[in-house]
Amino acid sequence: MFRPAAIVVTLACAMLLTGCLPVEPAPSAAPTEESTPAASPSAPAALPPLVLPECDDLYTAEEILTLMGSDMVFVVPDGAPENVAYGTDFPELRDELAAGDSLSCTWVLPASEYGVTVSIMLASPDVFDLVSSTLRAAGSDGTPTGGESVIFAIELEETEVSTGGTEAHYLSPEIWVSANGGGSSAALTQAAMERMLELNPAYAG
Repeated sequence: MFRPAAIVVTLACAMLLTGCLPVEPAPSAAPTEESTPAASPSAPAALPPLVLPECDDLYTAEEILTLMGSDMVFVVPDGAPENVAYGTDFPELRDELAAGDSLSCTWVLPASEYGVTVSIMLASPDVFDLVSSTLRAAGSDGTPTGGESVIFAIELEETEVSTGGTEAHYLSPEIWVSANGGGSSAALTQAAMERMLELNPAYAG
């Protein structure tokens, strides 16, 4: 005999059981990786102001004897612009030294015309280009000493403004050293550059 009541009870129980089953939680989205902003390149650290030595602290007594000769005497400048000597006979380079913050030191052999002058100056990009182009145009390709640093050696002819001899320039991207007179100009620039780097270690890199 057909019993609809039994069917209703059965369906009700099935629905009741279905409602009691645990519900599986929906899968959560995988965490997304946060993008890390690219590190911006840091600007190069600015160099401290260039420290220039006093003339009597530029060379040791032994260096003066070895590189200039015996009995050389330091000449105290009198301050008159027309009497200031520079470590170069090139007019455009002398003007640059005169216009900028530079150091020039002169030693002479008493009772003679023999003298040596060394000049030092900060080499800005414009100064670097001027010195390099001037000396290359004069016929010196220079001797590299590492990186962009170069020692230029020039043989000078005797003229109305020059007594001849040799002139050398140690040019780095930061420091310019020039020496005029004597046969050891290149060695004088090298010794002066070494002293400058002792006083300015930040410029040695």
